[in-house]
Amino acid sequence: MSEFKVGDRVITQWGEEARELGLNPEDISSTEEHTILAIHDNDGYLDPGCSWYPLSLMTQVIQKKDGDDRLRDECAMMAMQGDWAAQNEEGGYYTNSTDMEFLVKRAELYYRMADAMLEARKK
Repeated sequence: MSEFKVGDRVITQWGEEARELGLNPEDISSTEEHTILAIHDNDGYLDPGCSWYPLSLMTQVIQKKDGDDRLRDECAMMAMQGDWAAQNEEGGYYTNSTDMEFLVKRAELYYRMADAMLEARKK
């Protein structure tokens, strides 16, 4: 079993072991990702509205990032969304035929913008 921490994204595992523990499959779907909000003993409390769930039945860490990495990704995504919205307003669109090198340069720009936002945040 991995060392889980609060904030980790996980996929829960349903099987006979979960049913034997009295867990109700309707409470937590095995196909959804969840965030661990709290850990006590060998259980993790998942997304609001979910119940305590055994860490031993969590099968995979989806995303293991600290707060700044997650915030950097979110800032880059917002920059990307703004760029795409501006493309639509100007009548231009990225298409499947858009050159990969161009798209990589755009993605690098979004992360540079995110880095600038995080740097400004420190001041």
